[in-house]
Amino acid sequence: LEPLPEGTLARNLGLHLIVVVTKTDFMADLEKDFDYKEEHFDFIQQAVRKFCLQYGASLFYTSVKEDKNCDLLYKYLVHRIYNFPFKTPALVVEKDAVFIPAGWDNNKKISILYENMHSVRPEQYYTDVIARPMTGLGRKQQASKEIEIVAEEEQNFLSRQQHLLQQGLPAGGLPAGSIPAGVQKTPDRKVVGSPGVQGSPKKMEGTATKPIGPNTSEGVLANFFNSLLSKKTGGGPGGTPGTSPAPPGARPGASPHPDDYKAAVRSDAAAELDRLTRNQKKSVSNLNQEGGGGGGEESRTGEW
Repeated sequence: LEPLPEGTLARNLGLHLIVVVTKTDFMADLEKDFDYKEEHFDFIQQAVRKFCLQYGASLFYTSVKEDKNCDLLYKYLVHRIYNFPFKTPALVVEKDAVFIPAGWDNNKKISILYENMHSVRPEQYYTDVIARPMTGLGRKQQASKEIEIVAEEEQNFLSRQQHLLQQGLPAGGLPAGSIPAGVQKTPDRKVVGSPGVQGSPKKMEGTATKPIGPNTSEGVLANFFNSLLSKKTGGGPGGTPGTSPAPPGARPGASPHPDDYKAAVRSDAAAELDRLTRNQKKSVSNLNQEGGGGGGEESRTGEW
């Protein structure tokens, strides 16, 4: 027997080895997104073929997406395991469908790939030419883990809102006219607090000097939150446990029934909302009448 060429079956494990390079359809994306050239693919192929030559392994380039060499790999496995007939020769023409059976390759055939390698040399270290992929290295970042959000307990939220209402602040906890972080208001929105927009002096003065009492909108909201708090705890703020503040119009010292108190609070809230709706409709109607009257004066002036 003739001795094997240098580098052939240098590490004989006594096993049938098959090296399968999968997803060769991704070569097009490497050329498009990572500026891979033909010489880069030739460099990869010669490195893999040298590795297979040392162990006497077969080499397959496969692509399930493009259906390349998948059936051929199955037939070759059956051939090596059960000695079924297999007559397909080596395939080295298509760069993404390479097939090299065991015992076919040698260093002279591999050297044909060197002709297309101009900016790289075959003896260079592999990672000096082909950069290691960044995805899938090590453990995945912990930032990708979903962050669990714990909701605030209902009674704590209502207690905090009641405390803000008692201090005369809006229920959101921000001063009137302030803009929360992350919310951008354009000058087109004519509201107090927008850049370059002046609010009505009468409305601003009324807001600053408006008292907070049981008959105002803030007072109605405060009573409404009190009813929600007493729904589960059974006690009202500032009183003894089990008692609730008396609704408007009740006799001092009397202990109203909880259902009567809730009904009174809901009635006050509904009345306050109805009053606000009527005031809004009146203001819109007055503006429409003033606009219509101005148009009439202009028409009469035109007649003169």
